[in-house]
Amino acid sequence: MAGSHPFLRGSRPRPRAASLSTMRDARKLFVTGGLERVKIDDSAMQIAPTGDEDEQLAVHEALDRLAAHDARKAELVKLRYFVGLTIAQAAEVLGISEPTAKRDWAYARAWRFREIDRQGS
Repeated sequence: MAGSHPFLRGSRPRPRAASLSTMRDARKLFVTGGLERVKIDDSAMQIAPTGDEDEQLAVHEALDRLAAHDARKAELVKLRYFVGLTIAQAAEVLGISEPTAKRDWAYARAWRFREIDRQGS
């Protein structure tokens, strides 16, 4: 009996529920990595950037030309521009490393500017 022995007089049995909740919290932190699920309102999301139709048509034409040159870089641009993924997320989707995705993104941007210069002159 707790408290009958002089050593145990001031002690009480620790409630089992408290230790179980601590264990559950630790397990949840381990499984989720400390992240929480967030509900997103789909009606407020925009998939494609807004702009005039001429601009969107020009983007699509440029992407078609880039796809003919390098399909992976065109897919990266689509994931970044239209879907809104980060470099890391797009790299994961494409199955490439993040540094490769960064190089491809830089190349695609330079290619786009070069194409715009060609059209302008």
